[in-house]
Amino acid sequence: MKKLLVLFVVLDFIFIGLILKYNAPYPNRIVSSTDGLDDLSEGQKNKWNLIKTLQFDSTEDIFFLQTSMLQMICETSSQIQLQFQAKNVAFAGAQPTISNVYSCDKIRKDQSLTKLTTAFSTFKKMHIVKTLMLEESELRSSQVYSDEEFPLQWELVEINISGENTFSINKYEIEKVLSTSFQFEIPISVR
Repeated sequence: MKKLLVLFVVLDFIFIGLILKYNAPYPNRIVSSTDGLDDLSEGQKNKWNLIKTLQFDSTEDIFFLQTSMLQMICETSSQIQLQFQAKNVAFAGAQPTISNVYSCDKIRKDQSLTKLTTAFSTFKKMHIVKTLMLEESELRSSQVYSDEEFPLQWELVEINISGENTFSINKYEIEKVLSTSFQFEIPISVR
């Protein structure tokens, strides 16, 4: 009797295993490629490769976005806009936003230029003014109020390229390609 019971249990496990094997929802699953470019269109591959060249960093006085493809972007574009949002702060449900718009005409004048820079002191002036014209760019603010405390933590949330080939790169694409986000904090010396 015990032998029949053991045989019955073994046959049950074999039967259940066969059912699971042939009714699996993804019987032909394979490991995806490591470069992530196989299923992308040519334009998406170009955008992916552009994002891979982006570097965001800061010093005591400035923060900057650097890419070896800056001059190439400006060959067919008229402007580049970097949009920054305050982190962990919102007024009336909207986050404070500061955009820095760079003219490609000015970028093309200096062929060695690979960085889009902003001084912390200039960025902090947006606490008082809504628009600020600079020699190299124009800053615009939204939801930044002079009677509220100026946010100290910011993040680059979008890069908009306008011109013949208009496109944008958002923070999620940057995080996917580079496995990082472009964040910065206003230094103590500027606060």
